[in-house]
Amino acid sequence: MPRQPRTPKARKLRLAADRRKHARDREKLIADMGGVCRLADSSCAGRLEFDHVNPSEKRFVAARVASHGRVRRYRKDWENGNLQLLCRSHNARKGKVYGWEARTREEEEADFYQQQQREAYEARQLEAPDQGTLEDGSF
Repeated sequence: MPRQPRTPKARKLRLAADRRKHARDREKLIADMGGVCRLADSSCAGRLEFDHVNPSEKRFVAARVASHGRVRRYRKDWENGNLQLLCRSHNARKGKVYGWEARTREEEEADFYQQQQREAYEARQLEAPDQGTLEDGSF
């Protein structure tokens, strides 16, 4: 039986329920990770942020993933040892120390898709190693 179209009121209620579930999932992940900044000292204050230990191993662009999917992916990264909790000030300092400047969404997406293409090319090479790159060096 096809689903009946939702009324505007039903959509609002569903969105509100989704936001509450996302907030619960996020808080549960924060609690599971210890609930404090990994670099905790007297300067820690404010909201905790998820930080990838090695950003180059991040498998998604956060801005392109819905909030509920983002928490699931953060949990996977945490289980793989590539996620930590930092307060906002420590996360900003970490970015400055390692030269990870704020980038535009387009730059993040371009890098992500380039990495995906590279991985697909490498997978094809494992299946058929006699094929090379195109003359212009692209995949």
